[in-house]
Amino acid sequence: MKTNKPVELRKGLIASSLFLAACFLFNLSLLLLQAGPSRGETAEGQSRDFVVNPYIQLGNNPSLMTREKLDLVWFSLDPDGPWQVRYNKRAIEPRETRRVGMMAGHPFFKHVATLDGLLPGNQVVYEVTRKGRTVYTGSTTARKSRDQDFSFAVFGDTGAGSFGQRKVAFQCFQKKPNLLVIPGDLVYDRGRVSEFLSRFFPILNSARAGLNTGAPLMASTLTMAVLGNHDVANCDYRGTDLNRYPDALGYFIFFEQPLNGPVRIANSRNSTPLSGSAENQLDFIKAAGKNFPATANYSFDYGNSHWLILDANGYMNWNDNQMLDYVRKDLKKSKAVWKFVSFHQPSFSVDRVHFTEQRMRLLCDIFEKEGVTAVFSGHAHNYQRSYPLKFAPNRNKTDGKAIMNADGTVDGELSLDQKFDGQTNCSPRGVIYIISGAGGAALYARADAPPEAQRFNKVFKGDCHSFTYCSVKGKQLRFTQVSEDGDELDSFSVTKGSQP
Repeated sequence: MKTNKPVELRKGLIASSLFLAACFLFNLSLLLLQAGPSRGETAEGQSRDFVVNPYIQLGNNPSLMTREKLDLVWFSLDPDGPWQVRYNKRAIEPRETRRVGMMAGHPFFKHVATLDGLLPGNQVVYEVTRKGRTVYTGSTTARKSRDQDFSFAVFGDTGAGSFGQRKVAFQCFQKKPNLLVIPGDLVYDRGRVSEFLSRFFPILNSARAGLNTGAPLMASTLTMAVLGNHDVANCDYRGTDLNRYPDALGYFIFFEQPLNGPVRIANSRNSTPLSGSAENQLDFIKAAGKNFPATANYSFDYGNSHWLILDANGYMNWNDNQMLDYVRKDLKKSKAVWKFVSFHQPSFSVDRVHFTEQRMRLLCDIFEKEGVTAVFSGHAHNYQRSYPLKFAPNRNKTDGKAIMNADGTVDGELSLDQKFDGQTNCSPRGVIYIISGAGGAALYARADAPPEAQRFNKVFKGDCHSFTYCSVKGKQLRFTQVSEDGDELDSFSVTKGSQP
């Protein structure tokens, strides 16, 4: 039986063995051989205490604090400890240890420890111990305050298990960004837990840094995730079939992110649609906890920037008044110097594969009105930068709603700021749309479209994997696109408050 009715958790819900056993029908010893870094390798030696090494998350802490918090997350096959995290002369136990699945007949556990009382911008050295034995050491930086400089990196479409993915992770790690945003398609092909364990964490959270291995990027860098089409186990947006893929939607299992989005009930309007038996749906919801569906859309602050993260998959209705109000209110209430938006499917792309997917143009005029500097997307496996632009979608004369055509395109009035060069003129008139989708998946060529249809594009690089690196110093932002070999592909600056 299939159902798409709203499903809410009830107390006492017991996860069935169907979901738990089906999640990981592969041999554990083979996994550990293939994904060596997931064994918890540390400077002190190798350990089999971890299925996923510890990594840094923001948790449900969207706003800046005088004393910051970070979540440290790891996964193991054994809940028995005692587990402890030592940092800043403190020793704490995980605030959460719960079973989320099965691996080769063994229960699979998620552990979350909250590091609190952190001074903004300070280095935090942490140790994870089990039964009094140090099994992992790492360090990170507490979230920066409004008056502290910071850096961030962006790359999407990454979890392909490719050499390019390893090189991008390593080069990004060398830059030491304070924040990493991954704009969708975190892992291929279906966003399954098993795929995260084999193609994502062994590279982006490798125990050792190297061009052939990846890097312990997530152990040191606060990482924020965005939901892509491959992260919901389908490309046609008909729903995630939990009968066919019982370990799908790993996004909601692995990432601890703010719960300030507008959608809280599974299978409600504008949530990732679930299909499959009611039993399987309930089992997934229990495993995901509060994260599903809330973390598909959320926002957070970092330094003097505000970030709005949106689900751009095809089941979303971005003409829905509830969603439009959420975007408007979230951006309007922020007093941050820099406002950034990230979603997977780009508003403006000249790639050959996704040229007509333009649904997120429905929000362009809101971004312009509320002072967004840049929008970061993926989906197109290349790097693209638009001119600063303003776009007003055509609207229905009856209800005033923006119009999306049957083929997914959105027509409207486009104006470009072609005087902005990011060198001598650093004050863009409009929003800059960035596609940083060359994080590891097979690269895409440029579209065979008329020049008029591509006139918004300023820079296109589709012949190498790459990532975005930005440094923010007060009202100055320096943007660089870096190749998998560490070469500069593009660069420009933006200054707030200056006049061209």
